[in-house]
Amino acid sequence: MAEAPIPFSFMIEGSVSVANYDSVTGTLDTYEGETFTLDQRASEGKTIAWLDYPAQLHYRCDQLWNCTLFHDGIAVPNAKRIK
Repeated sequence: MAEAPIPFSFMIEGSVSVANYDSVTGTLDTYEGETFTLDQRASEGKTIAWLDYPAQLHYRCDQLWNCTLFHDGIAVPNAKRIK
């Protein structure tokens, strides 16, 4: 009997600088040209407190671009990298 193939998965990590945050759309733009959308329910009350421009931000994303953002000990889950 053949074994089922193990699904391939990977994570992508990086560091960027926040250029702009639009709280209405939940969109975060970086100086490096990457854009993330934030789950506003999950990040509500945390986001504005850590977006002192230009904030250094670390991200960790899966292969579907579902990400967690990190800055100064705060994690913002459920972000999505859109470019």
